[in-house]
Amino acid sequence: MRRHFPISPATGLEDQALLPWTDGNPVTGVEGSYPGNKVVIDTETEVLNAQRTSGQADSSDGTDLAQLIKAISLGVQVNYGAVANVLAVAIQGGVTFSALRPGMKFYGFVQVANTGPVQAAVSGFGAGNGNYPVVRSDGSALAKGDLVVGGFVELRVNSDATGFVCPTAALSVLNVIQSQFLITAPVTKTIALTGTPDFPSPAAAIAWLGKYLITSTGSVTFQCAAGQYVSSATLGWDHPNMNRVTLKGTRTAPAPTTLAVTGFSATNRANDAAMNLTNLRNIFQTELRFTLGTGMTCASPSPTFQDLLITGDGAGTESNGASGLQLTGGGTINNVAIHGFAGAGCRSDAGQTIVSANTSFLISGCGATATGSLGANSGSTLVVAGTVVVAGSGAHGISCLSGTIRRNAGGVINSYGNALNGGNFQSSRYDGGGGAFTYNGGNGVAGYLSTLDLFQTNAGGNGSYGVYADNSPTVARSMTFNPANSSGTMGAVGGAAQVDALGASTNGTETPAVNNTGNRGARISQ
Repeated sequence: MRRHFPISPATGLEDQALLPWTDGNPVTGVEGSYPGNKVVIDTETEVLNAQRTSGQADSSDGTDLAQLIKAISLGVQVNYGAVANVLAVAIQGGVTFSALRPGMKFYGFVQVANTGPVQAAVSGFGAGNGNYPVVRSDGSALAKGDLVVGGFVELRVNSDATGFVCPTAALSVLNVIQSQFLITAPVTKTIALTGTPDFPSPAAAIAWLGKYLITSTGSVTFQCAAGQYVSSATLGWDHPNMNRVTLKGTRTAPAPTTLAVTGFSATNRANDAAMNLTNLRNIFQTELRFTLGTGMTCASPSPTFQDLLITGDGAGTESNGASGLQLTGGGTINNVAIHGFAGAGCRSDAGQTIVSANTSFLISGCGATATGSLGANSGSTLVVAGTVVVAGSGAHGISCLSGTIRRNAGGVINSYGNALNGGNFQSSRYDGGGGAFTYNGGNGVAGYLSTLDLFQTNAGGNGSYGVYADNSPTVARSMTFNPANSSGTMGAVGGAAQVDALGASTNGTETPAVNNTGNRGARISQ
């Protein structure tokens, strides 16, 4: 509708120059302004359109003069139709809107309950006809049951006229939970001993994490500042989404790929452990220090540990939890060093643990009350794509009972300077290659009812054999044994001990002799 002007008697057309409107006076003979029929028709049409789009029928006798104000109260009423998950937006009363405009509001009652996300089907407009998404006021899609039969629904055109907002659809319980209890995007929290971090300790960070769930699009990184975080209680990592969590420390230099070793005697190991701890502390600035025979336990799934030094005070026993890292759900290890635990430095009892490519995992001076410093047991698997070094164990260096250690391309596995065997495998599998199993008090690598695959590995300088296979089919190709072992290069016992030693150097003796059968059916072929 527009403003109308008086009619010009000369032209019969509206003429703005004849404003203002004037009244006629028959006494004086003054003529008034002539109104055109549009003044009446346009006004009536606007009022009728308002009342018709609000769902009101025309007053049959014209006595209802409150229809305009009722139309203002009712707004634009539409028949949403009987198609599930579609709300029809068509203007009633034969009225056509030129286009959708931001902020337009439409009202109606639901005829069919929705079973999922909803669209608005716009028709009868001059422009903008088509289907548009309908969302809640928080931007989330409508969910099953948001629209109930007979329910009153408001639709409002969004700010850029590309969809509709349904403010009458309540926020779903899921979205309320999401806003308060779900982590849906990457989050970094700080841990520090001084200043104003998010948390003063890893234990406080884990307690906070217990209030949340982490979706597939979310993750949490705990950035742990330099310092020694001392704990006399076991630190348990137990959360259903722990595989989306990283505990990350700091270091001053690349993680080393070797540890000091001077021999396997108790004196050698004590001296080497002290030297290694000093060197590791010079590199890793973040140290998690556990006292009174405590350590860390990780339920399934486990987090990622990165750039950390984890140390123990040598107290307690493995049976009482005095291991550095006990994994029951796998995990990822990137540049981590573990030192000084009476139990294992790291033992995995379930799942798959990964040492990532181009990273190091170092274990020094552990295992005094354990079977070994590093273990993969009970069906678990340790996958090595980086460098693993085990040194100075009070027992075996690597000890596996019904587990698997597998080297991926680029991986290197070393175990040296340990009191007993460098690698001890019982009912297990070892797929190795590269690295060294040297200067151990027992054998370099020993298998008992296991499968061993060694390639280009040095197994020299050990107190017994370089490779020992007890009923364990073994591949020991391109091996070196330098310096010589006390008992010989390779020993095999039992009919299942068929050793393929193609390309292995013979710096010592073999039992039985190469290409001969002995020791209850064992054979070393070269």
